[in-house]
Amino acid sequence: AHVICNMMLHSGSKASFYTHPTRRLTKGCKLPFIAVILWMLAILYIIFIVFQRSPSTCIDDQNVNQLGESHKNELSRTIAINPCYNTTGPGCIPAFLLVGARKTGLSTLFNYMDWHPDIQRATEREICTLHSTDYYRGDDYYRQMYPTLTHAQSLITGESCPSYLLYPWTANRVHSRYPQVKIIMLLRDPISRAYSHYRTLKAANKVDASTFDEFVNATLPYVHVVADGLDACLPTPDDECLWQGPEWQDATVLISSMYGRQVQRWLQFFPRNQILILLSEKFAIEPVVVMKVVFQFLELPAFGFKDLWPATHHDYLSLMSRETRDALLTLYKEDTKLLYKLLGWDIIKTGWLT
Repeated sequence: AHVICNMMLHSGSKASFYTHPTRRLTKGCKLPFIAVILWMLAILYIIFIVFQRSPSTCIDDQNVNQLGESHKNELSRTIAINPCYNTTGPGCIPAFLLVGARKTGLSTLFNYMDWHPDIQRATEREICTLHSTDYYRGDDYYRQMYPTLTHAQSLITGESCPSYLLYPWTANRVHSRYPQVKIIMLLRDPISRAYSHYRTLKAANKVDASTFDEFVNATLPYVHVVADGLDACLPTPDDECLWQGPEWQDATVLISSMYGRQVQRWLQFFPRNQILILLSEKFAIEPVVVMKVVFQFLELPAFGFKDLWPATHHDYLSLMSRETRDALLTLYKEDTKLLYKLLGWDIIKTGWLT
């Protein structure tokens, strides 16, 4: 009380006038007892409010049991949405992964998702660690690429990597570390996707063939060899079974459109309701509708998009010979049938390979 009194005295507050001016320096502070008590109660109240509003450093079952029913319900929802709860490590656990396929609009989809106020994506758009040798550097290495969210935030985070769908061993790795993560796939007509993939590599001078027809003729003999090799691969820390020669790279352009075998692998580890599979053609025409589906899948509040324009449709089929198109129809026919069987789709739903 003596300290408080002197603080008031030297701060020039009105309380200092309770003492005679001539006694301030000679006899110290003589503040009435009731004033001291009131000031102490005020300070204790402020301290109580500060600590009451400060978030605890850890949320566990004991903390939850101490909360009221309304708080419990809200906390349970937030824990379900934000997998950063009850974890330790350098960064958050991903709540979602966009795993492919390449050249389907996946980057655009991820950018639109990032507009949602409850999504804070990874520090890099495509970390792509879970299918590479960097996987063996451990969970902490991977999670340092993600933001650190406190339990006061209901935000979620995740990454996009179109290569995850291609490599057979990725699904098992993801499930072993993050069995609750939600998987999002964006698929496109197999032939159009392959042509778009080729065109991107050609623009970067990464393929030798001058035309798509020439590319397909040269690559078809390697497709099943490389695809079967990838399926049989058992990666080690020193070898990811990645044949990095030109034939391997060219073959993956066509293999990336074999969705049936790729989706089947993910369904071996994740239940169907944990995987959202979207059509690129639908996303291009009705992006707002597709984004609504994505946010519902992630259990996020609705977020209105008003300025999403339909994408330009490219008729790539007219840019290749009939022989090339027939060869690719034969290549993808059985695999696409497998996809339809797995998902309960049909050619009417997709319009592919017509």
